[in-house]
Amino acid sequence: MDHLIHHWRQGPADLVRLYAPITYWEKGWEWQFCYFLETPNAVQGVAPEDLRSRVHYVLNMHGLAWARSGVYFAEVPDIDRAQIVLRFTDAPPAQWPDLTGFSGLYYHDPAIGKNVAQVTNQRAVFDDGPLFAYILGMELAGHGCFRIWDMYTAEHSPYPEGAMGSHAAAMVNFGYPSFAEIEGCRMWLRGEAVQVHNHPEFTVPDEALRAHTHEEGDYHEPTT
Repeated sequence: MDHLIHHWRQGPADLVRLYAPITYWEKGWEWQFCYFLETPNAVQGVAPEDLRSRVHYVLNMHGLAWARSGVYFAEVPDIDRAQIVLRFTDAPPAQWPDLTGFSGLYYHDPAIGKNVAQVTNQRAVFDDGPLFAYILGMELAGHGCFRIWDMYTAEHSPYPEGAMGSHAAAMVNFGYPSFAEIEGCRMWLRGEAVQVHNHPEFTVPDEALRAHTHEEGDYHEPTT
């Protein structure tokens, strides 16, 4: 295998190009991807401002954050301005009420007409920095922004290192994307991603659900 990230759609998709690149704290952000935090009070014992701060830190400010790609992940106060909704809950989506055993999901919610990055609201996960970064990053940035397939499936194995791989592969880089993944995202932003394809056995994730345990890298195809 080439170990390149695989996408189901070529970039830059629906990302917004910034007319004036953001150089805040010497970070060269040229693109923007907006999210709406739907559940700011969902993690027990964590104040909304602390949850917001952690999400921003993981996506943008950590030295290994997904923002190394050149994308600034911006929280917006109006859901209509968001490209994705960030939802912290362990409740299954309405369209898959019997789904269990997940810690992160990416799916389209027809009730609001938006794609959703869903992350468990378990306090133990929030308190585990690398695990929280892994789940949040995979669902919102990897799937939601860059349209990257799960890289731990048989079709993409082996994938020894990276945030789109298994839990073990992600922990090599503390739950954050590898250098190769970031380079792949930059290629995607230029419309030059090498691996762009569908899998006939899977529905395109823009309209379907991707469920993860984030423990062994299991993939669950919901039955509907």
